Amino acid sequence: MKRKLLAIASLVLALPFTNAMASDYKGTIESSGTWWSPSRLYIGAYQGYGEVDDMLHNDGQSAIGRLVFGLDAYSYQWGDWTANFGGELGLQSGKTMRHAPAENDPDAEVDIPIQTTLNPVLDLLFVLKLHCMPYSPFYGILKGGVAYRQLQFLDGDFVSSSNQGSGEFQAGIGYELTPNARIVAYYQGIYANGKVQYIQRPDTTVYVTNIPTQQAGFLGLEFAL
Repeated sequence: MKRKLLAIASLVLALPFTNAMASDYKGTIESSGTWWSPSRLYIGAYQGYGEVDDMLHNDGQSAIGRLVFGLDAYSYQWGDWTANFGGELGLQSGKTMRHAPAENDPDAEVDIPIQTTLNPVLDLLFVLKLHCMPYSPFYGILKGGVAYRQLQFLDGDFVSSSNQGSGEFQAGIGYELTPNARIVAYYQGIYANGKVQYIQRPDTTVYVTNIPTQQAGFLGLEFAL
């Protein structure tokens, strides 16, 4: 009987320690983060202003329109931080302008500027959205991916058109107006694959080595479907 009482007393004394251990273990699980999949489609429309490098005078500057279809695919929460991962398919307006003579053009001072058209740009981007405060409507935006660009020249028999996949980066902020609507502002850079030069072939035609870098700022609205 005495042994039974000692065993019961030991069990009672051990309960607080056991509960504390369970509490600590639960906290460890919760702090490891949580994944879930919102799987929300959204559409975004933006207006911006930007510039294409290597164009004559201010020809490369213009207003730009942009339309995207996106997916918020996965979310991850760690404490007060929430990260949303997704993707976007975008279409951006092009522009007709005059290409300035390249640095390696020996006749740059007398050559007539070549008219060129940057066709509408198609891009595919990986999207990361970061909420650092649980109840704040503000969040940060980072995007990266590939833009497919086509640069056509008016005199196609003399200067060859270029088609290229170029690296693209975007960074900005968003503000949630409602659970389904948000306003966003961001910087965009679509970068040349190297130095832009004129290469003259033996048949006297000219090849432009790379499509120039273009940069812009955008402001727009996104709506979750």
